[in-house]
Amino acid sequence: DGFNLYHALDDLKRPYLKWLDIPGLMRGVIPRSQVLKRSVWCTAFKPTSRDRQIRHAAYISALEARGVNCMLGHFVAHTNGCNACGHRWTSWTEKQGDVNMALSVLNDAHANLFDVAYLITADGDHAATARVLKQQFPHKRVVSVAPPGRGHNRYILEWCDAKLSLTN
Repeated sequence: DGFNLYHALDDLKRPYLKWLDIPGLMRGVIPRSQVLKRSVWCTAFKPTSRDRQIRHAAYISALEARGVNCMLGHFVAHTNGCNACGHRWTSWTEKQGDVNMALSVLNDAHANLFDVAYLITADGDHAATARVLKQQFPHKRVVSVAPPGRGHNRYILEWCDAKLSLTN
């Protein structure tokens, strides 16, 4: 879950961590007896800052150079306002990130690309991802990986075989 991990890293106030090598991280997380077959990064470009978009694109290029499959969603703008004073502002909502992650996990399960799925997220929406995976593929293991400074989501844990926490 690209945004979930990114915001956890951002909260640590160490900008260099935003250039995290995802396959390298996972090789340090998974047991040596396991082989990392595929890493997927689900994200979207927020169209509010050109400088941030350029850095984000550079990071995606770096991840892809390391073999990461980057799945892009998008943002939608909507207007919010205060009924009392009439002030209006634009808010942005990320779309497709959670769906891209869920579909990626399920497609890889159907293709039998893994025995163990590591879900890096604290977003409760992925409880559905873990649930459907365990219901359709009960022999596959699911590991919840909590981003640094985040706890495990209890609804995801209901469907997981194990849990890990990334520490700062």
